[in-house]
Amino acid sequence: MNQSEIAGLLKAFSSLKSSASSLNNQLENLEGELNIVEMNAKYDWIGDIYQLSLEDNNRISHVKREILMKAEQTRGLLDTYNTYATHFEKLTKINLDHIESLETMLSTQVAYTTLTRIINESDRAIGSLENMLSPISPQDRTKLDELKTEVKSLGEGMRDKRYTALLDKAIGEAEANHSLAASLLAAKVGDAAITKVIKILPKKSDNTIDDEELIQLLEGGGIRTPSEDRGTTKTQIIKAIKKTRDFTMHDLDADPDVGEAYGLIADAKYILKLLKDKL
Repeated sequence: MNQSEIAGLLKAFSSLKSSASSLNNQLENLEGELNIVEMNAKYDWIGDIYQLSLEDNNRISHVKREILMKAEQTRGLLDTYNTYATHFEKLTKINLDHIESLETMLSTQVAYTTLTRIINESDRAIGSLENMLSPISPQDRTKLDELKTEVKSLGEGMRDKRYTALLDKAIGEAEANHSLAASLLAAKVGDAAITKVIKILPKKSDNTIDDEELIQLLEGGGIRTPSEDRGTTKTQIIKAIKKTRDFTMHDLDADPDVGEAYGLIADAKYILKLLKDKL
């Protein structure tokens, strides 16, 4: 199945859904405005007849015309939807509801009903197309979504946003099942963070230091482990550092899957969380 065609149709349905939702909101706002105008309308004696003041009558007529004009725009969205639905069915072999043509005199209620159906059916199409476009399992996508939320929250408290921005790109690559690219980006983030902190913390020499020495250096620089169980956390830190550095510098045969990419992203996030005050 042509991935670019799926992506194009996904974009088209997303745009259609957005337009239908916007038009629905505009109609609701106009009807709300009409109700307010009618409730507050003033009546005057015009000749021998007690009727709406000319000003309020004009305002009400204007809003009603706006409502009819907006309702009429539903026709164009409906034609677009039916075109997309036909294309979707040919591409995916999945049936969507075809919505019948609208009557000549279009009421707002019919417009609302039609727009709701367009939005709901577009949602169905979007969900199906996203599943076809996404080569990863729903479980992996859920885990990556959770990581994305955590990385976003972490970035809000960091001075240098480049680390979390690059880690977010790594998550995007993992979502597209580009596991090697995702892993390289994540490992780069973790390694860059460690390297920067090593440079700014006071140490006895500029020589390369091992993992144990790095832990001592971090703790000497005021970076405390986030757990009361120092032994467990120390092991976790060393493991995260080792994985990111080995991947970028030593493992030429690396061919990670999405699970391994997820692990590297999680490790890089853990390193950023630990070192964020020094970055």
